[in-house]
Amino acid sequence: MTARLARVPALLIALLERELPRSRRTVKRCVIGQLGTTEERLRVELSRLAARWGSERADGTALPLALTHETLGHLIGVRRPAVTTALSNLTRAGEKEPLPGAGWLLRFTRG
Repeated sequence: MTARLARVPALLIALLERELPRSRRTVKRCVIGQLGTTEERLRVELSRLAARWGSERADGTALPLALTHETLGHLIGVRRPAVTTALSNLTRAGEKEPLPGAGWLLRFTRG
């Protein structure tokens, strides 16, 4: 298989360019899964999402994604009830608040 791909370098390069971002996402998820608390995991994952989809404001970073607690749990490797508790803790600590409509205003440093 490798010998055949070597005959078409453009195809090999295209395949590798597609795989590299997927590999990086997998590594990031593995790192997030090793963090201690659910709050830490959420901070890192929300910061990662905010870096891609968020917009800076004077009062924080707006992340206008409608993510369920279950989806966030899948992203950080915990069950939905733990996400609900952790999000409540982040809200009480003033690190996030709901945006009108959907999403959150984040007030912690991007990762």
